[in-house]
Amino acid sequence: MAILTVENFELVLDKFGDPLLFKNVDVPAYKTDIQGGDALMSGKKGAVRQTITKKRESAVKITVKTLASGDSKSTSAVMRTWLQECMPKSENGKGFPTSARTTGSINTYDSAGEKLDSWKLSGVWICKYDIGQLTVGGGLLEETFTLQVDQFDPA
Repeated sequence: MAILTVENFELVLDKFGDPLLFKNVDVPAYKTDIQGGDALMSGKKGAVRQTITKKRESAVKITVKTLASGDSKSTSAVMRTWLQECMPKSENGKGFPTSARTTGSINTYDSAGEKLDSWKLSGVWICKYDIGQLTVGGGLLEETFTLQVDQFDPA
């Protein structure tokens, strides 16, 4: 069995066109419901065949990290603007209009640039935001956005 090493990835959110630059993306585990539990798949008499009863994972959360930036075209600024759109008006947001949700994909690549895997996302919106610690000694400030994904499918 060959071990696949992911050298690069991209998270494309259709709302923004070009892929945004993230430090890392936590891809959720993909699970399916299996009828027949842990039964062996076998053609022998008396064996029970497992049946996949659900082909996609719904309502997952994906955590993405980026470096904080003051540049108005940076991933950081684009994500913070989107966060405002996803926030309720009672919290000085834009009230979460239908247009706040988007679709997209996560793609992974090997060292030769060949695509290894891909996932389709739909109903994506920001549900949580965290900013890293500030220290006197300096360092890079990270922002963490948690995305609610209504539908997560292998592509």
